[in-house]
Amino acid sequence: MIKTKKQILLVFIVLLQFCNSNKQNSKFDLLNSMKTEGYKYVLVLPDAGCLSCIDATEIFVKENKDNFKDFGLVFSGTISPKSISNRLGSDILTKPYVYFDSINSFRIDYEMTIYPQIIYLEGDRIIFKEVSPYQTGSLDSLKLVMGF
Repeated sequence: MIKTKKQILLVFIVLLQFCNSNKQNSKFDLLNSMKTEGYKYVLVLPDAGCLSCIDATEIFVKENKDNFKDFGLVFSGTISPKSISNRLGSDILTKPYVYFDSINSFRIDYEMTIYPQIIYLEGDRIIFKEVSPYQTGSLDSLKLVMGF
């Protein structure tokens, strides 16, 4: 009986790891396809988390949405398109750089963050930075490298 419980536990762990790796792969698949499309930066907005950080990032998007070049915007989680258009303007949903992460590939439990993320797609590297109180100036740095 103990051997059977160990086997079940092992199968469960393998399946859990497989599911997590599929989500992680989907995140990198999306980022790699965005890189192929010519994007150099990706901004990920979670559906919940640090409210002041999300608000600051939404203000950044609202003020600069017509000037984005080489830029992707990913809404992660269960954010409703109606809510997004109410906050950021109805035209945001028609922008070619907007993506919806409906499978939550940017919200894996062991990597979950409550902060928006800035992702730099530099050559073969992908660099993640958070827009958080602990990394002040993240949006200013993004504006600088984007030429704003």
